[in-house]
Amino acid sequence: MYESLLIGTPVQINRIFTPDRRETISKLSDLYPEVIKTEDLAKHSRELSEVKYVFSTWGPPLFTDEQLAQLPNLEAVFYAAGSVKDFCDQLFKHQIKIFSAPKANAVPVAQFALGQILLCLKNYFQDNELIHKTKSHKDAYLYKAPGIFNESVGIIGAGEIGRVLINLLKNFDVNILVVDPCLDKQSAQELGVEICTLEEVFKRAYVVSNHLPNIPATQKMITAKHFSSMRNGATFINTGRGAQVCEDGLVEALSKRTDLYALLDVTCEEPPNENSPLYQYDNIKLTGHIAGSLGNEVVRMADFVIADFKRYLKNEKTLYQVDPKTIGEKA
Repeated sequence: MYESLLIGTPVQINRIFTPDRRETISKLSDLYPEVIKTEDLAKHSRELSEVKYVFSTWGPPLFTDEQLAQLPNLEAVFYAAGSVKDFCDQLFKHQIKIFSAPKANAVPVAQFALGQILLCLKNYFQDNELIHKTKSHKDAYLYKAPGIFNESVGIIGAGEIGRVLINLLKNFDVNILVVDPCLDKQSAQELGVEICTLEEVFKRAYVVSNHLPNIPATQKMITAKHFSSMRNGATFINTGRGAQVCEDGLVEALSKRTDLYALLDVTCEEPPNENSPLYQYDNIKLTGHIAGSLGNEVVRMADFVIADFKRYLKNEKTLYQVDPKTIGEKA
């Protein structure tokens, strides 16, 4: 009988659980040969009665009680993606363990943010726009960039992505200012960062990058007041979630302060409504939620959960099991 199963949309499963990764799973446990959706479980119930392990990814398994009853031996779900909030409660109710890969998805997001931060410290976007408008280099130094050395960068949120980004920034001579109520002085010292308030970060940092968790307490936390207080020529980067930003306040501030820039990979509504003022300003740059795992990067998420699956089978300490007690604090 089969011990493991791939559940999800075939397109996503095939992208992330490539043939060699499926072969690895098969060597560790008998893998059901078909990719199925939760709504099709009943059709395969005879073959799946002994399944203990489910592997899935984006387009997660939203199990009903009846569907879980068709997998009576299910003990763990290995989710090759980030947030599990959309489906975790149902699994926890049935005492089913969940393992996920937010650390894997944190890597490309942090790398994307790092690239933008370094460009912003050089005033890349202001300079590019000015040269296109004037068709000349002579006015390029109107926006005098501070450069990277000894400049201050603000990180809002020291979770999975924030910490990866902090470690990447350590390769550069920058001062790292962090906003995170869960970060104590000892942890900050170990990370090599300075704890600041949200207000302090916006006033002091030349680039501010948002990585707050998407929870009710953080919604619309970043307001016009914060943007208006930023240094001349400063930039705000958002690869976290749009809900943390009061977008009306951002538009208000940046329409008045054309020296400021916002690089938004995420917005409250994705994509923004066609009449959104976010499209109307040259100093607001939009990308389509591309910071996370794309292309070749997506298989890293499968590698992370398969590595934890191996640990789990050997009764070793796992690295990526989701804790029901702290899930409310996560993105």
